[in-house]
Amino acid sequence: MRKVKIPSNVRIAKALNCTQSLVCQVRTGYIRKKVIEKKNMLMTRKQEKRVMEILKNLRDKRKQITPKTLRAVVAKVCHKTPSHNFHSSFIKRHSEELMIVPSSVREEKRMKISEQSIIIWKNHLVQYVCGKYTSMIFCADESGYHAYEDTRKMNLIVGTNENRVIDHTPVDRGEKRLSLLHCISLDGTFVPPCFLVQKPFNVGSIQSLANHSGIHGCVKIGNSSNFTKELFENWIEKVFIPHVNIKRMILPDIHAQAVLMLDGCRIHLSDNVLTRLANENILLLVLPPNTTHLLQSLDLSIFSLWKLQIQQVRSGSTHDSVEQLLWVAVNAILQVSSSINIFSAFKESGLVNDFHRAPSTARIFEESFQKVIEIVKLDNKSLPLSCTRQTRQTKGGEWGILNIDKMPVYFGLPQ
Repeated sequence: MRKVKIPSNVRIAKALNCTQSLVCQVRTGYIRKKVIEKKNMLMTRKQEKRVMEILKNLRDKRKQITPKTLRAVVAKVCHKTPSHNFHSSFIKRHSEELMIVPSSVREEKRMKISEQSIIIWKNHLVQYVCGKYTSMIFCADESGYHAYEDTRKMNLIVGTNENRVIDHTPVDRGEKRLSLLHCISLDGTFVPPCFLVQKPFNVGSIQSLANHSGIHGCVKIGNSSNFTKELFENWIEKVFIPHVNIKRMILPDIHAQAVLMLDGCRIHLSDNVLTRLANENILLLVLPPNTTHLLQSLDLSIFSLWKLQIQQVRSGSTHDSVEQLLWVAVNAILQVSSSINIFSAFKESGLVNDFHRAPSTARIFEESFQKVIEIVKLDNKSLPLSCTRQTRQTKGGEWGILNIDKMPVYFGLPQ
């Protein structure tokens, strides 16, 4: 077989009237493109590669990446501030690795509550609450407040090959926050509020706050702003029980039985709490599971008014210190805990004052329970529909009167 001599690159370039380098690139299969970097480009190729590495590390750690997060990473790498819509062009350049998906706002937790639970709760109120002095009927609960929390629907940046479900809009838990333990009474008064704030905190600001507001309360300082079992037991011992005993002194019966209504949170149901309340002739009445939005007096009125009042005073400020936030929160709870708001909160949960007797006693408000039962019926009917679904199973747990067996015999329980 005769060998064919392959012409050199020089001869081919001369025959085609082109450059020798172009012939070399075609023969080797590599076409080099001349990339001209604009002087006004935000990132070089090296910096863009570094940004992609950082994003990959965040995704590997299961961190949620928003356009704001991307802009912060780019600003740190390039020492320049990208535009608000920078993420759109960035995702287009890396469409094989990244994509944008919308976050879903957390769905309303739709529970299937039985009508029987509402009826049983009403019977408990008739048996253990009706006829008792209104000054001995209490409802307590905790609530938290974030200095800043943006829960609007937003876009999230994820990998194209990631198999994950974005269940809710991300929230910055590092923002300043505080918690409130509040207790109201059916006679229109309230127990001195207890606040919990995180360290660091200027302790000296508490005294000036007390002098300004003129109220006795307590402020706990801890590593977290969530109430624990120990803190709740301390509140029962140091705040609630002394308050009840003081109110008993002005009643015809200084041994009058009191009732404390709580939800089924675990910190409320410790043996120490049950026993201590029983020894002081205080019945612990626990709400049915998942019914606080229908039967919890504080959730129905007071807490929403408290947070609204804080927002109005702060006027959208997001740079308040913890001390300033506490100052606003204390004054807000004093303003919203008026007698008329407390009466309204209990009325929505099915309890009102019977002013025909002195001192006034508690009685059932039938219209509130009829309204609650109608809501439960409509909610249960909507569950099978395709547009709604039960997002989690009904939480179990004991409810009703939980410390009746711990009561000393000489107090004389109602039959």
